[in-house]
Amino acid sequence: MTVSVHELRSVYGWLKQFADSVPTGRNVSGSFRDDYRRIWSAAERAVGRQLGDFAPETVNTWQSSGSSWCDGSELASKAKQLLGYLEYGFSVEDRVLEISSLYKLIHDNELRERCGDLLVGDGPFDRVINQATLVLEERIRRKSGQPPSMVGPNLVNAAVKPEPSESIIVFSDIKSEQDGYANILRGLMLALRNETHHRLVNSFSREDALSLCGFVDRLLRLIDQSASRGISG
Repeated sequence: MTVSVHELRSVYGWLKQFADSVPTGRNVSGSFRDDYRRIWSAAERAVGRQLGDFAPETVNTWQSSGSSWCDGSELASKAKQLLGYLEYGFSVEDRVLEISSLYKLIHDNELRERCGDLLVGDGPFDRVINQATLVLEERIRRKSGQPPSMVGPNLVNAAVKPEPSESIIVFSDIKSEQDGYANILRGLMLALRNETHHRLVNSFSREDALSLCGFVDRLLRLIDQSASRGISG
């Protein structure tokens, strides 16, 4: 059984609003049943299984004066039953809260715009790594004034030198710390940027992507706070 987290999240919100809006009287327009049918069908697709116990056909309907009617109390009860099934059977409420938290954990606006929707999607998550390292690369390029042709580890080598006095981007005047940041950035470009920019990688999980985004988010703040020096010669 394959559960689509993105679809499940959407269906859950849709169903919750519907359950709160259904009139509870007996003579309710059949259009509400039609709306419920669309939500129920979407729920079946999201969880990858048949949900016959919650089908709209289980709600009493009738025709009167050329119009379709249904029992609103029955329909509301059925919608709430399906809502409970999704909440407890698939922990969908916890998933919605978790996914929302993932998005809010990213502080950098550009990183959030590039990666937020990918993090809350269903994958593949190498796209998050690709975009996060691209944002990091572009931030280094902007800070150091390097041309667009300068990319990856070559960009880092040009912009972040181990020796503070020789570096355009300076994180620290202490050589060992500056060297550490240079190695971190170079390693990210070699190990992750190059990997996801040159081939498809299906081994990254959502947790992997979130961890990387959190780390890149921190590096972006450090780059923004760093000194930028013009190096002559």
